[in-house]
Amino acid sequence: MKKFANIRPPVLCALSVCAGTLSGLAIYFFGESPAWACAALIPAAAVFAVCFAVTKKILKPAILVSVCALFCVLSSLNSYYAAVRFDDFSLTDGAQYRITGRVTEITETENAGYAVLDGLQIDGVKTPGKMYVYLSPTYGEYFDEGYTVDFVGAVEKNSLFEYGKLNYYAVSGIKYSSAAYSGLQSTYRFSPLALARSRLKDVLYSNLNRETAATAYGMLTGVTAGVDENSLDSFRQGGVAHIFAVSGLHIGLVFSIVSFILKKLRFGNVAAYAVSVGFAFLYCALCGFGMSALRASIMCAVAAVAKMCKARYDGLNSLSVAVVVILALSPFSLFSVGFQLSVCAVGGIYAFSGGIAYVLSRVKAPQKIASAVGASFGAQLGTAPVMIAQFGYMSLAGLLLNIVVIPLFSVIFSVLFVSAAVCAIIPAIAAYILPYVCLPLELFISLMVAADFGKSVIGGFGSGLFVPLYFLTALALTDKLNIKPLFRALLFSGSAALLAGYILIKANAPFSGFAVTVSANRSGGEMLIKSQQGTVLILTDGTGTSHPRDLMNETYTYGVDAVVLLGDECAVNYLNYGLGCNEVYLSADRIPVMPYAGIEYRYEREFTVCGINFTFYDENVVCAEVGGVKIGVCAQDNTSLLDCDILISDYKNFMADCGLELRFNSKETTLSVASIGDLNIRIDGGRYRLENLIPPR
Repeated sequence: MKKFANIRPPVLCALSVCAGTLSGLAIYFFGESPAWACAALIPAAAVFAVCFAVTKKILKPAILVSVCALFCVLSSLNSYYAAVRFDDFSLTDGAQYRITGRVTEITETENAGYAVLDGLQIDGVKTPGKMYVYLSPTYGEYFDEGYTVDFVGAVEKNSLFEYGKLNYYAVSGIKYSSAAYSGLQSTYRFSPLALARSRLKDVLYSNLNRETAATAYGMLTGVTAGVDENSLDSFRQGGVAHIFAVSGLHIGLVFSIVSFILKKLRFGNVAAYAVSVGFAFLYCALCGFGMSALRASIMCAVAAVAKMCKARYDGLNSLSVAVVVILALSPFSLFSVGFQLSVCAVGGIYAFSGGIAYVLSRVKAPQKIASAVGASFGAQLGTAPVMIAQFGYMSLAGLLLNIVVIPLFSVIFSVLFVSAAVCAIIPAIAAYILPYVCLPLELFISLMVAADFGKSVIGGFGSGLFVPLYFLTALALTDKLNIKPLFRALLFSGSAALLAGYILIKANAPFSGFAVTVSANRSGGEMLIKSQQGTVLILTDGTGTSHPRDLMNETYTYGVDAVVLLGDECAVNYLNYGLGCNEVYLSADRIPVMPYAGIEYRYEREFTVCGINFTFYDENVVCAEVGGVKIGVCAQDNTSLLDCDILISDYKNFMADCGLELRFNSKETTLSVASIGDLNIRIDGGRYRLENLIPPR
């Protein structure tokens, strides 16, 4: 009789490490004792004791449970104390210091740029962590990656948690921020990796047009800062943006190319595998040890060891080893989008591609086509929840496009990798090789930009229980479960019905009254009002171009009936939102703006939309009467609004007489988006209730 599933201890250990990492950060976020991290040991010890006393036949499962509990506890403590170390700050926030550090990353823009430093010394004292440095147009002497720089600047500590989530800077290990306006001095320090990156960048940009050079450099190193944003959007909407994430495809090709060359040179198997793995990690280092590249390098090493030991290689076990190693070294990587996409893509291929390929083979599809389709669909199934949760959409075009792109990209990348390496060593021949080698790449870029893949994306959902329900549905499709077809069909249809029902309920809620979500991101804020009569979005000055779409995705909002704009610059920003709403309201006091894409702005003092009465006090302040509750929204530091039930602004207004004051970005109160994340208000029958009242430490 077949087992229900083949138990893979490394997979269970990896899942335990992920759970422990999450629990450690949750313990720190809510200010609890790290002793809570050991809670998992109590039930594990009880299970082990009972199994040992009653029968030794199930002693192995009891040992596995105990080992997983130990992994969970250790990873929980690891992430907790990583948070403690990140929050440790002995300097005066905002004070001036002399800063010395080694440049690991630099990005130039038309007006300025930024650099990332490590090996920090602040006022001559060695300081752990990295620093993000803004570069003004007159920052000082020239420098590049590998240089040591010295300047005087104000040091600011980056928050560990921001807007209810782990800060992007924390995920990247960037503990400090500063700015170099003038007087920066630089010293060249020889660094083989920095020299290789610099030489590669120079040879590409010197012999190719800027767009092709930036794309080629991004494909080779994973650095996309120079790629045109429109081109990046085309790749994302087409579902092939992973060509810029140095991952298994890149590392695998490097490993295969080096192995092939060494075997032709009659190297022994052990030596060939060892050198190939070394080159994979060297290439990983060249790419800055990105999460996807590191994951792929570790999996290559596991595969090489398995071949040398003549052991059976298991992809899911290898992936699990990589997850455990990476999270042990850098627990915050669990929240890195690159790490999530990389792990889910590979996991999806191993979990789903075999079953999909088998079904296609039963309908007489050629083996190579069945394998390619299985790999493409498997990767898309694995990454779909991450794409929707992180970016607000997934690409349906990617399901089919990757079947063609992956083989084509393998050829383009292999030729480009070898050619760029040779030209970096011998720059004199680059002009005769690179322009011709990159002709297929230029054609590929042109086709991707010309194609309109925006119509193939779906979004508007992805938060809450969506991810677990999605994976429960996908679980029925994997061949890793040995279940009968009838039970598989029941499992799939039942979980799919639950998933569809959950999405429909979230999309149509609230069924009575109003649901108000207050959100923010750095400088601006948004308020989304949903009811059965429609959806209205209020945007304040400084709102980022992508954040409104993220808010709509998190609240299962598929469209907006009206947009209310506050502030001086928000109308310009709105042009980039792509919300598809032509009903846009602004204050009658503001200077009219140029119409865009057929949108006719409406300048009003009072108006009613979706059952909500709005009153503009000036171009920065609006009062919305929502279900009998007056909500004032202020885009500036002060307001002429004196009487309302709820005031939403950045700073306390002593003139206003309000029952409840909420903040967008100021942390002066725990009732702030910057402190605890999005604030949810439920309004029904003229009464309001703030639903998330659990502040962090």
